[in-house]
Amino acid sequence: MRLKVKRSIKPWTKKRKAMVKVAVKWGMRYLGDWALTEGMRLNVILTGERGDTLGDAYYDDINTCTIRLNDHSKEDKDRVLRTLFHELWHIRQYLVDGLSVEDGSAEFKGKVWNADYWSAPWEVEARKMEKKMLKEYKKSLDTEA
Repeated sequence: MRLKVKRSIKPWTKKRKAMVKVAVKWGMRYLGDWALTEGMRLNVILTGERGDTLGDAYYDDINTCTIRLNDHSKEDKDRVLRTLFHELWHIRQYLVDGLSVEDGSAEFKGKVWNADYWSAPWEVEARKMEKKMLKEYKKSLDTEA
């Protein structure tokens, strides 16, 4: 899988972009072989947008996955990493679990869902995994130091 990390000039610094790139590579290894499909491309776009969304992820069905991260809290490195891992898990769900979200309805693991956003099973799962992945990532950094 090819990885490309792009950033807007503000608020993302080169140091923060590098942090995200290292975390994405770690996340890809953590999640396993599904991420290593030849010909796949993962774009991570670091935006300067403000608003309610910390990030989002989508799969365009043509071998390209995209994660967009908004840097709402320049000081909260953990929030950025949790959001990254949350969205990376969604990419896994698109590719492995058949997640498809369109026009207010979704399909996940072979079932059609019309639940609200917060209680949707793919969101519940991604919130759980973002915490687990952040904990494992920090642990891996401690063992490297």
